[in-house]
Amino acid sequence: MADRGHRLILIGRDADRGRRAVASLTASPAGPHRLISADLSLMSQVRDVIQDLDATEDRIDVLANNAGAWFQHRALTSEGNERTVAINHLAPVALTLGLKRLLLAAPAARVVNTGSFVYRQGRYDPDNLQAEKRFSTNATYAAAKLYNLMVTRALARRWSDTAITINCFSPGFVATEFGRGEGGLLEPVYRFTRLFAISPEKGAATLIHLADAAEAAGISGAYFEKCRRLDVSGSAANMNQCDALLDWSVRALPT
Repeated sequence: MADRGHRLILIGRDADRGRRAVASLTASPAGPHRLISADLSLMSQVRDVIQDLDATEDRIDVLANNAGAWFQHRALTSEGNERTVAINHLAPVALTLGLKRLLLAAPAARVVNTGSFVYRQGRYDPDNLQAEKRFSTNATYAAAKLYNLMVTRALARRWSDTAITINCFSPGFVATEFGRGEGGLLEPVYRFTRLFAISPEKGAATLIHLADAAEAAGISGAYFEKCRRLDVSGSAANMNQCDALLDWSVRALPT
């Protein structure tokens, strides 16, 4: 994105890695790139990010909700949210809603949510949205990725009278640090299977397509894999459930 001339604002909890990432970026004619240090599992810090951007930026052309995490065990954040759901689902909802004013200030803003093909294994259960009754590493993560798709569809419909588009995509199985350090029996499996994963550059191709390609303009509420739009109407939760999930998500956010 920087190579295409965009000015980037990176958000991440590891300040050292963030600074190295900013330093590696191609300079933008639009101004210097920035780093905002924040732990997106905590909605209070998400709110701080929104306030920072609201005070310093005139508009946001592209919001890429790309942070994600995978955990071996269920745990609650200090705010009482299940951490898998907090990072993968509640944070992007909070950022998207909280930054709506800046998105509306752009001529045609785009929101890109990083989902996953594992949404197909996810289940929408209104009684288990934060894994209160049942938790498993893969099932809870898959549910969170299904939530990404559901909220994308619900917000696209609610914002259909604006110039903002919002879409979801799967990067595929990418060779990153994702899930490393969690321990347990699954980590050796993940280390082995990463040998067959695609590069981060290939994984980012669909994100860049949705964020920057002319042919993606005007498309909203869709799901993409390998830069191709896929029909999810028969496999994802119906729109009534999508709306119900979005309403629950908003209620789960701190006031």
